[in-house]
Amino acid sequence: MNSPFALLFLAIQQKIASLVDGNGKPYFNFIDQELGQMEYHNGDNRPPVLWPCVLIDIDDSDFENIGENAQTGIIKICLRIGFPPFSATSAATPAPFKNKALNYYNLEYNLHQAIHGWSPDTVTVDDTTNPVTTADLSNIYGHMIRIKAMTEQRSDMIRVRAITYTLSMDDYSTEDTVTYVPATLNLTDEITV
Repeated sequence: MNSPFALLFLAIQQKIASLVDGNGKPYFNFIDQELGQMEYHNGDNRPPVLWPCVLIDIDDSDFENIGENAQTGIIKICLRIGFPPFSATSAATPAPFKNKALNYYNLEYNLHQAIHGWSPDTVTVDDTTNPVTTADLSNIYGHMIRIKAMTEQRSDMIRVRAITYTLSMDDYSTEDTVTYVPATLNLTDEITV
């Protein structure tokens, strides 16, 4: 696997999967590409995810040339965090139920602390045609920076928080190949004035 975006997805997925609580339990039970999983239900059936979940979308990308056919770009990555409906959070709700209902803010905060400022430098690649390898991304990507966080308005009572990050990328994969030929100089020629 050599696609920078595929490797970026794997790096983000592995970073999120490494987040665990004090008991070693993962914060998120389902981490996948954003393919509309939380929209694939009719309200009676639950979406094909495990709660809480994170869906990763490598979104808009703006590129510009930096010479010799190489490019630099800014990549937008959206992390959609999905939670099942919980109890009310009104002032009259008992604290244990209210705290459980508000826990999605804690999970979002823990995710943000791990992702914001993080740079995907290596990723483990388990390609079925090759042995497991490690890809070096340190010369491709910068640091992830949060630019937006919002709650999606939904009619199905599922709580979805969408956090958008930007990430710089340098792509030298299409760089022109330049061959330098040493200059020859004949010192036997006379220069006339």
